[in-house]
Amino acid sequence: MEHVISMEEILGPFWELLPAPAPE
Repeated sequence: MEHVISMEEILGPFWELLPAPAPE
């Protein structure tokens, strides 16, 4: 099974700074 990299993993802590909630 491959590990799929999510946007949250790429952006790291910066993801929490976005105005929109993180998609599941």
